[in-house]
Amino acid sequence: MVPRTHVRQTVRDAARDLEGQIVAEALGEMLYRLAHYRLSRVTHVHI
Repeated sequence: MVPRTHVRQTVRDAARDLEGQIVAEALGEMLYRLAHYRLSRVTHVHI
């Protein structure tokens, strides 16, 4: 299990990385996908 603090930080980092790169309408979906991908790498789970 990934600590809640790590999940929060991963989502914040992903949001910061996407800021200004993605149109507003797609931001929610892209943020979910990027954070999910990064967390799956931490847990070694293939998506």
